[in-house]
Amino acid sequence: MTIGNTPKATFSIIFNQTHNWYENLWQDSRQGNLNEIKSRIEQFHIKLEDFPSEFAGCFMIAAKEGHKDIIDFFLSVNALKVIGLKQLVHGLNSGLDQAPVLKSHKEILDAVIDSIKLDQDPSRLYEVFKAALANDCIKAVEAITKSIDPMFLYDALKSMLEKKCIESEGFTTSRYYKDLIEAIINSLTPELSWKIIKINAGLTDNSMKVIKAITKSIDPSFLYNALKSSLEEKNHAEDPSALEYHKNLIATTIDSLTPELSRKVLKSCFK
Repeated sequence: MTIGNTPKATFSIIFNQTHNWYENLWQDSRQGNLNEIKSRIEQFHIKLEDFPSEFAGCFMIAAKEGHKDIIDFFLSVNALKVIGLKQLVHGLNSGLDQAPVLKSHKEILDAVIDSIKLDQDPSRLYEVFKAALANDCIKAVEAITKSIDPMFLYDALKSMLEKKCIESEGFTTSRYYKDLIEAIINSLTPELSWKIIKINAGLTDNSMKVIKAITKSIDPSFLYNALKSSLEEKNHAEDPSALEYHKNLIATTIDSLTPELSRKVLKSCFK
């Protein structure tokens, strides 16, 4: 990679030695000197994509200090894609639990959300959830889920569960499921929650934790109607796998039904 006609590595050495540019840029970001930041970038023709880690540091210190004009500037030059969502959210985690800077960080999270929605790529949410949960920042997950269309959120969660990203990334499964579902479930409609239940009924034993968490949050009458409909659309005699599917499904939903609705489900099973 070159910058002008100068190799990036050579340019970096010259730039650091002669101008101490990163330290100055960092100080400008901390002190809120937006004009100085713009001047340095323009003077030396700096591109964010050539120095992602350096600009990530400047972005985060500006966020921590609450300099919204600098935050807006970085966002206007597409810093989110350069810095990376995972790194960005990881850097935000500590601040989200500190009341004085909560507002500025919420604004950045909103910008992250807008970036995700703009790309129409639900799978990008996984990087955000992973970074947030790995650092005990449930507030980040909650802030994101409350701002995203339920259908979009459903697609992201469905993708995660089907790909079993959770196990492959080395999370403690039960903790991840618990935290993720608690943060997401209230943002889903009952219909979408039921779809997640049905997906998990056909997966692994660990998926039952997801079903149990969801069923406790859904109105029993809706749960009954959804389960009844699902039972009626499957023929156990023709499809033995359907029996195992509903065995899992009923076992994890029955505790959330009232006694009257449980009896109705039982009758449906014998039709």
